[in-house]
Amino acid sequence: MKRIAVLLGVVGASIALAAITVQGAKGGGFVRNSLGHEAYCWMDVKKATDGTTVRVGGPARVRTERHDGTHRIVTEIGMPKADELRKDGHTVAFAGHALLVITVDGHVRVRREGRLAGLVNDRRSPTHPGDPDTVRMRFSAPTGNPWEFAGLLVRGDIVVYERTE
Repeated sequence: MKRIAVLLGVVGASIALAAITVQGAKGGGFVRNSLGHEAYCWMDVKKATDGTTVRVGGPARVRTERHDGTHRIVTEIGMPKADELRKDGHTVAFAGHALLVITVDGHVRVRREGRLAGLVNDRRSPTHPGDPDTVRMRFSAPTGNPWEFAGLLVRGDIVVYERTE
């Protein structure tokens, strides 16, 4: 009987040591800035910590479209994999290598590699309305001006989470 109790204790301790903490932000929707312009933002970024091992990943993207009277201008930024992520309460900051593409009337005019940094604040849930979530996306590259879009999530939801697996 003592052997079984010891064995169960060892197995229980092994399972507890193998716990993985996962933090991240998932979701998206339409973000409206102070000028009334909208961007579509989406992300599924996460950080998994298992003792001393940390793995960060997950994609994010942002897209804006505007018309200047004669031309349709689309800006798209894609980040295939986050390489940084910090969570503080209901806020997640993340960053990773990204590609910015600007098209005018369907023709690529700008294609630039750089970094996308995002900051999201989960201020509501789908079942409990409240203040809208906030989103800030900033693209920077060694050459050219940085691109930034920030505002309130007016359609959709982003969930900031932390769980143990």
